[in-house]
Amino acid sequence: MSLTTPSSTGLLRWSSFARDGDLAQLVGLRHKHFILTLQAGAKFETHRGILQHDDLIGKLWGTQVFSHMGSPFFLLQPSLADLLTELPRTTQILYPKDIGFILVTMGIGPGQTVLEAGTGSGSMATALAYAVGPQGRVVSYEVKQDVQNLARKNLTRFGLDSRVEFKLRDIQQGFDETDVDSLFLDLPNPYDYIPQVRAALKPGGILVLHEYIDYASWRLAPRSADFEEFVRIVGGVSLALGLIDLDFQILPDVLPYPTIAFGLVCSAFGGLTWWLDSLLGAAVGALLPILVIVIYKVWRGIEGMGWGDVKYLAAIGAVVGLRGVVGAALVHDAEVDVFQRGRHLHEAGGL
Repeated sequence: MSLTTPSSTGLLRWSSFARDGDLAQLVGLRHKHFILTLQAGAKFETHRGILQHDDLIGKLWGTQVFSHMGSPFFLLQPSLADLLTELPRTTQILYPKDIGFILVTMGIGPGQTVLEAGTGSGSMATALAYAVGPQGRVVSYEVKQDVQNLARKNLTRFGLDSRVEFKLRDIQQGFDETDVDSLFLDLPNPYDYIPQVRAALKPGGILVLHEYIDYASWRLAPRSADFEEFVRIVGGVSLALGLIDLDFQILPDVLPYPTIAFGLVCSAFGGLTWWLDSLLGAAVGALLPILVIVIYKVWRGIEGMGWGDVKYLAAIGAVVGLRGVVGAALVHDAEVDVFQRGRHLHEAGGL
């Protein structure tokens, strides 16, 4: 019996035993798993030892195998979900739970013709190609050459590339196809392409829109030099809050709370950061000193920081965002340490 079937590859090779060219999954201790393509004469190296592909080829799926170090692995045939989860990617992908819902909603089945716009790394194209079967057809549009190249490589690895036609073009120019059964748009602004969709989709066909938002570039208003200068002034006010806290060891609520609110509002209108980063910055800015307070209280029985630090860092985080508040926390701790040392020296007569 031959262990090689050149006419089928990847996901399309169903058999009771592993063959040369099959996709295989090795599941080790603690469910650590690896996906590889079996190749005669090759070897798989891991921190738990080396496995020769020749020792795996011909084994029944589900067999327990061992590396040269004696580490156990189970030899399994990966499912579509396994492959999608571990898909090599340069873009955000759709995962099995979402893909399953989309396939059912679209009613994808054997023999259908499906259009996709926004190939990405190819996770949805893989699922569509698998679902339409050998008589079906998937046409996937993408505007980025490097992204499309990776998707093509992934589909080839799975043995599904013959079912997918890749096109490098902005769908603003329209689709080449007409009377297609279903159409899936995975774009940040899918509603802009309804006329193109209408021309391509058959009467009664199904359209599914998967909209995503690039939050990092999201603004409620265009950036303004005057507005950004105003925000920088607010940043100076935040620094002033820190100096007040250092000198008097207290921050009146009338100072930090309006600064927190102002930072969150400004971020939505083009401030120093975007709104979600501002929100996370305020939250982390408050949690960091609270964590120090709790730990120091348990360890030494006293509070290691004041509650003014909580308000101060939350205000800083709301203005400058998550990364900024981490740096501000380090600087603030250093300032507090210098101030405390200077005060102790002054009280001892050393200054």
